[in-house]
Amino acid sequence: MGFNFQDDAVHPVDTDVVRLLAAFREHLEVFAKDRDFAQHIVDAPFPSEEYRAIDWNRWSSISSKFWQTRDWFFELSKVVPVLILEVMKRQPKNQVALEKDMKFWAKPFRFNFKGDQVATAAAYLSTIKKLEGQLKDCQEAARSNPNVEAVKIGKFLLHDSIGIDEVRMQKAIAAIKSATRAMASIGLGEYCAGNITIVNSSKLISRSAAFYQANTDDIFISPDIQGADDVRALCHEIGHRVHFKLHLKHQLTTLYEAVRDAGAWVTPYAKTDERENFSEMVAFAAIGKLDDQWKSALQATTNKIKLAYASNVVHRFLATR
Repeated sequence: MGFNFQDDAVHPVDTDVVRLLAAFREHLEVFAKDRDFAQHIVDAPFPSEEYRAIDWNRWSSISSKFWQTRDWFFELSKVVPVLILEVMKRQPKNQVALEKDMKFWAKPFRFNFKGDQVATAAAYLSTIKKLEGQLKDCQEAARSNPNVEAVKIGKFLLHDSIGIDEVRMQKAIAAIKSATRAMASIGLGEYCAGNITIVNSSKLISRSAAFYQANTDDIFISPDIQGADDVRALCHEIGHRVHFKLHLKHQLTTLYEAVRDAGAWVTPYAKTDERENFSEMVAFAAIGKLDDQWKSALQATTNKIKLAYASNVVHRFLATR
């Protein structure tokens, strides 16, 4: 939910924390290479010969890369969110700081440019300071216990980044088991595997009970996940794993256009884009609430999906009488 820091293509990343920290440092060094020049702009008295002597063409190029092209942001966004989520698995004491850091990456970078180059230089310096703080937070978290035990649930491995109580842990386990059964009932049980991590998901991605990170193939869930709605939310995230794994972009577009033309969204959120529509329909199918008229369209996206129609269920029931 919210801003997706991943692009449409999946770029598998090495989740080794040491390597991710090194990549963070390297990208940050490149981004911060003009720090002294920016500081000179901020410190130069106005009006003065010193201020007028500044190479404004040079700064114009730097500032454009900072707030317009934003390559630094897109390069770091491939590393830092992954790193934050990885070190969270270690139950670090600075969990709150990491959650705050993650919010920076949960939305596009925006800068309110007002034509003031000094303000732009100050914003650039402020962003460097913010990123340096994030690096320190990740370094501190990385020093936490790297061997927090995971709970095996079927083919899932459940990591607890927070250290929740036993009652909530059992509810989370029950929700994962229910989602696994639901997805298996429509032929997608093989995708119920891999890492699930308990995080304060709503603090990382706005209004999110769960989210999926394609680049590491990890699912993240709320510590309070329970009940039918959250089981459906988990099925939705497993649905994302299905379409990323099977490269269903074209099929998802066809499905989205058909649903859009009919105005038959299963939820308002399904209108967001092709991927969200597919995952919402998969989740509704898994819990038995997808209308029969849309089952064939969903099945057409991949032969992995096996759906029972109400008429077929009745036929099989009568045949056993």
